[in-house]
Amino acid sequence: MCPTPTAQWCAGPCYPYFRRLFREQTGMSAKQHQMRVRLQRAIDLLVNTEKSIKKIAGLLGFHSAFHFSTQFRQLIDSSQTGFRAAKRS
Repeated sequence: MCPTPTAQWCAGPCYPYFRRLFREQTGMSAKQHQMRVRLQRAIDLLVNTEKSIKKIAGLLGFHSAFHFSTQFRQLIDSSQTGFRAAKRS
C-alpha cells in the first residue's frame, strides 16, 4: 500500500504501486521489459553491424559477454553467433 500524500508521494507513485501497475498494463515486470528492450537492440546490432558479441554486450550494459549470452539464449533460444548467421543467410 502506498503512503498517504506527503512530499515523497507528490514526487511520484511509490515503487510497489508502479510495479503492480506496470505488470497489469504490460503483462511483464519492469525488469523483464527492460531486458526485452535490451535484447531487441542486440538483435538489431547483430543483424545490421559487424560489432563483436563482446562489444554489443558492453554497449547494452551487460557486465560480461557471458551474461549477455545467457540472457540472449534464454529469450531467443539461440546463440548470438547462430542467430546472426541465420538472419544474414
